[in-house]
Amino acid sequence: MDLYIVQHLIYGAGLIFCAVAFIITARWQASEERKLIMIMLFAGFLVQLGHWSAVQSPSNSTDILVFAVKLEYFGTCMLYCVFLILGMRYFQINMPTWAYWIIIVTSALFLVVTLTFDKHQLFYISYHVEKIDGINVLVKRYGIFHTLYYVMIVLADIVITVVFIKTVKAGNKNRIRTNLLLYLAVMIPSICYFIGIVFRTEPFKMVPVGITLASAICLYLITTRKYLDIKDFAQTTLINSLEDAIIVVDTSYRLKYYNTCAANIFPVLRTIRMDELLNDKSKELNELYSPLLYDNVENVEDYESNGKVYKPEVKPIVDSYKNIEGYILGLQDITTEREKEHILQRYNNSLRAQVSIQTHRLSDIQDDMIRGFATLAEGHDLVSGKHVRRTSSYAWIIATEMRRQNMHMDIIDDEWIETLRKIAPLHDIGKISITDAILNKPKKLTHKEYEIMKTHTVIGAEIIRTIMRNNDKQYIEMASNVAKHHHERWDGTGYPDGLTKEMIPLEARILAVADVFDAIVSKRPYKEVNPVSDAFDIIEHGSGTHFDPEVVQAFLACREEVVEVYEELKD
Repeated sequence: MDLYIVQHLIYGAGLIFCAVAFIITARWQASEERKLIMIMLFAGFLVQLGHWSAVQSPSNSTDILVFAVKLEYFGTCMLYCVFLILGMRYFQINMPTWAYWIIIVTSALFLVVTLTFDKHQLFYISYHVEKIDGINVLVKRYGIFHTLYYVMIVLADIVITVVFIKTVKAGNKNRIRTNLLLYLAVMIPSICYFIGIVFRTEPFKMVPVGITLASAICLYLITTRKYLDIKDFAQTTLINSLEDAIIVVDTSYRLKYYNTCAANIFPVLRTIRMDELLNDKSKELNELYSPLLYDNVENVEDYESNGKVYKPEVKPIVDSYKNIEGYILGLQDITTEREKEHILQRYNNSLRAQVSIQTHRLSDIQDDMIRGFATLAEGHDLVSGKHVRRTSSYAWIIATEMRRQNMHMDIIDDEWIETLRKIAPLHDIGKISITDAILNKPKKLTHKEYEIMKTHTVIGAEIIRTIMRNNDKQYIEMASNVAKHHHERWDGTGYPDGLTKEMIPLEARILAVADVFDAIVSKRPYKEVNPVSDAFDIIEHGSGTHFDPEVVQAFLACREEVVEVYEELKD
């Protein structure tokens, strides 16, 4: 097999692989970073296409070879621009706006120079076709801009390397493998490029091999490691905010994950690399969890640390075939329970008191998680944090009035009203999946943008059911209904399911009125504040079409209370 056929096969395979990787990546839910990866894969496809075009015939003409070289450099300039921006975003380096513009303008300048290199002598002083090993190759004499092109590549690689090293030193071991893979995806094409220059591999070029490897890594990050999955980020944020310690190990007792609380209790975890055996690193952890893991002991003594009391627990991680894949080593913070138990022991440790303690603990956990969810959504939206407090208060006022008027007596009681008030802040949790560009757009959304915006209802319900699956059933059901259905309309023209009338859960019908009213009287990126009187008129006008007439009736009946809340909590 001669060199021409080898090149043809390798370049063609790389071209096909980049195209497949681009298509697969495009199927995943897009974030800003994933869009950058898609651009990177497309740029890699152009580079591969250029190299592949150059070997379509051993006797390619000058025009074909010039066109192929233009494709190569066009894709490469895009690649390094995306490399820098993606690296900075992923490693959370705050770049000023002018720095982004320097990267973009520099890349654009090189694009113009390389795409017109046959019209001037800035990039190539001269070029001609020469047959090497039986293959027509474009032989060039490099100009000043080609030297600057080298400098641009080296500077980009240096910046990414420095950022990567700083990130490693920062010590987030849970993401070190992903960070390393992303770094390799950026560096491998550069390494292959310079290998080709140093070892003079012409006419065979190493860059297509590097592009293929980088594309394979990106595909692995997206599909297998769930790179930049917003649900994973939400879960990690919530797990790290818990006051309970969580350590994950496999069946060989190798470390796989730990949260912030666990690292604070056992500082040794910060010195242990992922996949290392815990047996060799921490005698304290072994003594604490060995009875639960190996001696079939159901309970061990409480563990005290930093003035708090914890209950050690071990839960198996089971796959769909009932095989144990690992264990969750937990320390549940029971400081409050122990303190209350000690107080109760001085009196009469009755069953009712015990149930009250556990119920209070569960309520605290639920309230903490709800506040955590609401904080995630608020931090992603330009809407004031007071919005969730106002809508919660409006919903409570409406539900209380409906009970006073004997509406839905089979559903509405004190517990139901209090649960509605607590879960109301979760109605927009799905907006963490919507990009800032759409969420905070100051103009009317396009049809495509509006369709993306509408997905926050379904995603919000999925997040609640996934992360709160072990919580109280009524909390989960009501929170999920509010998140998914608060944009449904009484006449069936709402979304996401087009439900009508009583098909819409009652809690969602109440939240719809509270949410729309607050949106009307609040400033948003796309609108100014409307008068409160206009808002009441709009709600009343929407009775029977947009809103449940009974909910509107209750809302209008307590107008003074609503206005009082608005005046107290307005932005």
